[in-house]
Amino acid sequence: RYGNVEIRTAGGDPGVLEQGSPEDEKIQKLVETEYDCRRGKAGSWEVLYHLSHLRGNLTQWLPVRESETVLEFGADSGQLTGSFLKKAKSVICLEENISRCQILAKRYSKAENLTVYAGNPWKNLEALIQSAESGNLFDWIVAPELLADAGKYFAGANPQKNALERILSFLKPEGHLVLAADNRFGLKYWAGAREPYTGRYFESLEENGRMFSKRELEELFQECGCGQVTFYYPYPERWFPAAVYSDARLPKAGELNQNLRNFEGERLLLFDEEKVFNRLIADDRFAEFSNSYLCIVGPKAEEEIIYTKYSNDRAERFMLRTDIVKKTDGFEVRKVPVSEKAKKHVRDMKSWEETLDRLYKKNHISANRCELTGDTACFEFLSGRTFEEHLDELRGCRDYAGLVSELMQY
Repeated sequence: RYGNVEIRTAGGDPGVLEQGSPEDEKIQKLVETEYDCRRGKAGSWEVLYHLSHLRGNLTQWLPVRESETVLEFGADSGQLTGSFLKKAKSVICLEENISRCQILAKRYSKAENLTVYAGNPWKNLEALIQSAESGNLFDWIVAPELLADAGKYFAGANPQKNALERILSFLKPEGHLVLAADNRFGLKYWAGAREPYTGRYFESLEENGRMFSKRELEELFQECGCGQVTFYYPYPERWFPAAVYSDARLPKAGELNQNLRNFEGERLLLFDEEKVFNRLIADDRFAEFSNSYLCIVGPKAEEEIIYTKYSNDRAERFMLRTDIVKKTDGFEVRKVPVSEKAKKHVRDMKSWEETLDRLYKKNHISANRCELTGDTACFEFLSGRTFEEHLDELRGCRDYAGLVSELMQY
């Protein structure tokens, strides 16, 4: 037991408990000192991978409700767990590696809605359901590595199909399954980034069973009768995403400009990824070359987040995320605080809207309409061409005099 959190096995045979490594011991010691990646100096890929708050950007935005139960299948050291603990009624984490379970339990030792199970996750899950301790089925199952690790637990020609069909049987009829996958045809792997599972160049482009193209995923979901599946596109990748796009809100030219994110080691640099992304966007082929995918199996909500962008690599009082929400009557932009200290910053946006509106009214410039809903600032969604896009077009056709004239007029 670590504080309020107990590490258990669900009964029966939990399988062989994977042991830790020197890397895990290092992370455990940092967790015990309440190490903060934003201020600490233990800079390494391992520390970032386990402890960076940016890891949670992948799933922090999911609309989990306080009445719901979340199962994290393969929770690792709890990189995604924190946001679920703040939202859900209860969170159950399954992790094979005992030292990762210890990291997770120490990390969230004050949580009162967390249970951690060590050992073979499939065996623990079966025992959990049989004991009905989980309430039988789950509202959310978050399993980022399910497809990549399927071959470890299922034999045969299509272990991914076996794993997906089995995990779906533990989901409530209206529940949601969250999967992640690295795209074998992700642009970064053409440009010279190493394949994440083997550390070799170009291997995913030739053959690798732990990475999947969008077409492979779509065919798998169809084979398993998954019904409604929504694809999201974490950018730059799923490890430290700064934004998450969807088919309803794809990236625009110029947005994909954070491509050198090889924290894990050296890479090649064979071409300018931003320029190639811009061409793919113009050709409507971004989805095929997105570096990774986040897939949600389950019904869409009435209010659906179609895009989110994080600004949480700054001072805590300014940490927020920007959502574009699709509603029954149109779209809305929301600014959501992702730290306690940022709530004031978001609430102040209403007063700034009023102040700026008065200040610039004589110049025929209006501030976007803002309404506060609790700690969230909601803005009207404006469509059209931005001034930035207009200036980029002038720059693109080398009309520098026109560009300067527009800037001076502004």
